[in-house]
Amino acid sequence: MEQIPYEAPQPMSLNLQRIAWAVVLVGFVLFCGLCAFSVYGLYSFFFQSTVPMTVIAQASRGSIGITGTDLREDVERGSRALALANTVRPNDQESQGIIVIQDPYLQNSFVASLTLIGDSSAAIRAALRPRFEWGGAGYVVQVSRVSGSLEVTIAQDLPRGLEFELSTERRARVRLTDPGWYSIDMSSDSITVYSHGGTALIYGTDKSVGYSVTSNSGSVYSIADDDLRAVSPSVNLLVNSEFYDVLPQSERLETVAPLNWACSHTPNPPRDVFTVDHQDGRNVLRMTRGDGATSNGETTCTQGLAIGETWQDISEYDSLSIRASMYLNFQSLAVCGFEGSECPLMLRLDYINADGVKGELLYGFYAVPGPADPYDLTCPSCRQPHIRLQEKTWYSFESGNLLAGFPSDSRPVAISRLRFYASGHEYDVRVSRIALIAQSDGG
Repeated sequence: MEQIPYEAPQPMSLNLQRIAWAVVLVGFVLFCGLCAFSVYGLYSFFFQSTVPMTVIAQASRGSIGITGTDLREDVERGSRALALANTVRPNDQESQGIIVIQDPYLQNSFVASLTLIGDSSAAIRAALRPRFEWGGAGYVVQVSRVSGSLEVTIAQDLPRGLEFELSTERRARVRLTDPGWYSIDMSSDSITVYSHGGTALIYGTDKSVGYSVTSNSGSVYSIADDDLRAVSPSVNLLVNSEFYDVLPQSERLETVAPLNWACSHTPNPPRDVFTVDHQDGRNVLRMTRGDGATSNGETTCTQGLAIGETWQDISEYDSLSIRASMYLNFQSLAVCGFEGSECPLMLRLDYINADGVKGELLYGFYAVPGPADPYDLTCPSCRQPHIRLQEKTWYSFESGNLLAGFPSDSRPVAISRLRFYASGHEYDVRVSRIALIAQSDGG
């Protein structure tokens, strides 16, 4: 029979000591984990956490449709706070809407906007900013289900960086980070981007490397072919279209006038004022007339020469269009006055055809309606009735190809001047940019 060595039993105190050390070690590990988690949680809360920004949908012209998660569409003719994931679209080809994103921690200052033109739609998926001012993150705006023609405006001099991303149903994306404005057209087959700010990046479906579109250029991206090509270049015949270059008007008035523009009043001040200002991330030329004026006045800005003189030869161009962004803040007269000639904002292009015959094209814009009978809604030289806009919101105007509407024997071959003016009794109008774009089919 095998002898088993005898082992004396361990003292009870030794077992308790081991248990105590195990408890201490487990507690220390838990304490360290809790400290690390607390530090990370506090860091994330104070430096990385975000809060939503204010998002407002506005009808610039006509009405917009807003579709919620219940798939019921509401018609909006004014403005309203927009819930995330709600889809916004203009209700017809003539309507236009704008989605404005504001920073609620900085007195609802303007951050960016998305203008929806014609048959377009988009949904804001996220609009975030850091919870605290010392947070190192920037603004984040994500727009999904984008289709159609849009414009994006990003404010200058933001206090932090911004990443603005638009994506289609097929997950192709456009990413913007630089201030300025961008014209974008997104469809299921292609994406067209014109940059009037910094570099825009286009990403194909599930692509991690983007194609760049540099400032003051345009490109078309084919989703199916994963290919980028430049669009035919265009020429802006106007100088200082966005009023960045200014000159003090006088030592007495703390106002500045845009360089390369000849601006004046009829009759003379003091009721009328024009000055370059800053609003909603844009440089604006503001034209005002007040003090209870009850007679007609005009504030006019012009580029070009006298009527009948050749300022710009356009005989070699196949396309000519006027583009402008405007904001009608106030007007005292209804519509454009009784004769249709006192719109709070009018655009006028004076031209010469091949036979030397002078002509003009006018577009009028107003915000205050009136009875149809006393007021003329057009003018003899207008190509269309005056356009009614919503008050106190930005509207992007695109004339289309002006040359296409002329018979070949009366087609304009030269431009004498382009001018825009506010007219009426009292008015307050802002224009953020105006361009006269010429283009040849062959580039």
